[in-house]
Amino acid sequence: MNSDVAHPTDAISHDYNDQIGTPAVERFEVENSHDLTMFESAWSPYAYAALLRDAGKSEEDGAATAAGKRQSAAILTLDEDDYGLPIIPAEINMKGAELDLLIRSFLTIHYSTYFNL
Repeated sequence: MNSDVAHPTDAISHDYNDQIGTPAVERFEVENSHDLTMFESAWSPYAYAALLRDAGKSEEDGAATAAGKRQSAAILTLDEDDYGLPIIPAEINMKGAELDLLIRSFLTIHYSTYFNL
């Protein structure tokens, strides 16, 4: 592998395999480029539609169709930073379902803010 060659996804990649080990492990996106392309082309629209649904948008707005009888998850109200992004409380005495709700709330608010939903 030539480390002097820039990879097209370096700006967004979290794959650091080529920086560990001797010899270095080939990057996942190099070894599995076709599979990664197929995954990304399916994942991106799915994730966006699910995000729209969690943000309370309708199917007419492009949100995912409700699957079965699952209701939209409740979202906690979280404090925000100067950029309007959610802040996880410093002290958390939550476990199980409560912690799941906190994490889901944080991610939903964060990406809803990021995508201006």
